[in-house]
This record gives sequence, structure tokens and C-alpha cells, in this order.
Amino acid sequence: MINILKFPFTPKTCCWVHQPGAGQTLLAVSDVASPTIRIYDGRGVGTPLYELDKLHRAPVHLISYTAKYDCVISADEDGFVEYWQPSEPWGLPSVPGLWQYKSATDLYQFKKTKSIASSITFSPNSSQFVTMSLPSRAVHVFNFLTGKLTRTYDESLTAAIEMQQGGTAVFTLDDMDFGRRLAAERALDNAESGPGGALRTANAVWDESGNFIIYPTMLGIKGESNRWNGAHVSGQYGDEQSIPGTRERRDVTISQRLPVPRCTSQERYHDSCHGSICQSIVARKGGKRSTCLLYGLQEISVLCVWKE
Repeated sequence: MINILKFPFTPKTCCWVHQPGAGQTLLAVSDVASPTIRIYDGRGVGTPLYELDKLHRAPVHLISYTAKYDCVISADEDGFVEYWQPSEPWGLPSVPGLWQYKSATDLYQFKKTKSIASSITFSPNSSQFVTMSLPSRAVHVFNFLTGKLTRTYDESLTAAIEMQQGGTAVFTLDDMDFGRRLAAERALDNAESGPGGALRTANAVWDESGNFIIYPTMLGIKGESNRWNGAHVSGQYGDEQSIPGTRERRDVTISQRLPVPRCTSQERYHDSCHGSICQSIVARKGGKRSTCLLYGLQEISVLCVWKE
């Protein structure tokens, strides 16, 4: 611990917004009751260095920073997404090839679909970022420089029902288990989709190669390939587990790479390996990291990914 900062307001989210090795550690903190973002010195006494009250018009619940472009992407409760540089004049960073007019981007996607982002995660090289949205449950992949959507995965309950009934799902459950999960998900939609709800922790992450996106769904933790044109499900975990509760999962984390020279996994989706390096997926329960995957899988499952 390097410091303790006390605020006269209730913080909603925070993020470090400085480049590695910077002389001053800048921390951006949003307010649960206003659209203001305050910038603090992480080693300071708790007095804000700057107050940004014109970037958003609603409370900001997501802040994500890329050091490669020295740029922050933030999202608010009204569905607006903004780019800004964490230094005066707090506008768009001077990055070659970066969009100049927001109307030429797809950043209004959330507002148009009456949804909000529940997570924003940059790819390892920061060329793309992935979001999850509520209540649509869509997973969107954006190009960072153009702000354009490059891919969308529909993980809505309606899509899950149609694929289950039509037999077109890559992985299917028996009708009774599917019905139990569907009822639990609908209960979450009704009670846990608002601020502070369990669904607000839903996120999507990248593997270290940037070729795969991993995120939780009603059927389990899914790994989607971002390498080919068109959707390619590389693995799904937890699909045969029963639901122990409805509040104990949603966000996913990639742990360190396992020290194995070649994949020797006996997982069902071993055909995606081709001699690759493996990584493990770790989910969180109740805000604490644990070795439990979605729907109570009491072990670390292995997702095989390419190493470029």
C-alpha cells in the first residue's frame, strides 16, 4: 500500500491514467452521484488535481486506459462512450489515424440500442477493445483508431432460446437444465441489471495473443476466436455444471501462462491446440478471485490458444 485517499463523495469506479515510469501517478475517480471525473495524485493527500465535469452528462461507471496511445475510454450510465487524453485540454489524443468526428464512428451503438457497456477491455496491443453490453448481453469488438465495430456476438437470452429450440447451438443442454438456467438469468435481468447489480460485473477479456475473447454466458464461459472472419467457438466451460446460485459469477480473468512447452490437455476442445502454449481461466466469486469457473466448476479449466 502506498497511500490512502479519502473522498467527500462516493466513488463509482477508478483507473490509473498515466504511462509507465511517469513522474506523477494519476488516478481517475468517478462519482456515483454526478458525471464528474476527478484526477488525483496517487501519492498525494486526497485533493483533486483536476475536475472534469464536461466529458459526460451522467455518472461514469467504466474507465479504461491504454498507455500505448495515452488515451482513456470512459462510459456512462446514459450509454455514451468517450475518448480523452489524461492531460489538458482533455480532448482527443494526437494519434495518427485516430477518428476526428464521433459521427463517423460506431460509439453511439450503446445509445442507439438503449444499452450500456458493462466492461471495456483493450487488446494486448491496444488496436482493439472489447465490451459487453446490458441488457442486450451483446459482446462488441471495436477498432480503437476508427471507433468502428468489427464484430458482435449475440449472447442474448432470445438468441440462446432460438438456438436451443432449433438445435443450432454449438453446445446444447437438456431441456430441464436449460429451463433452470433460463429462469435464473431472467431473475438476474429483473433484479441484478441495475447499478451495483451482479450483471454489472459481466466482462470480456483477451488472451495474451489477442486472438481470443473470453466471456461468461448463460451456458458457461465461452472462448471466441477473433482470428478468423466469422464466429468460431474455440471452447466453452461450465456447460455441464448445475447452477449453485445466481449471484456468484460474472467476471473472468486470465491468469499467468502455464509453464508447459506444448499442450498436453485432455480437454474436449483439444483440437484447437496444434502444439500451442496453454493458459488458465480464472473466474471471480463475490468480487474475490478464486479458482471457480462459471456455474461452480471447482477447478481451473484450460483454454488452448495460439502463440504467435
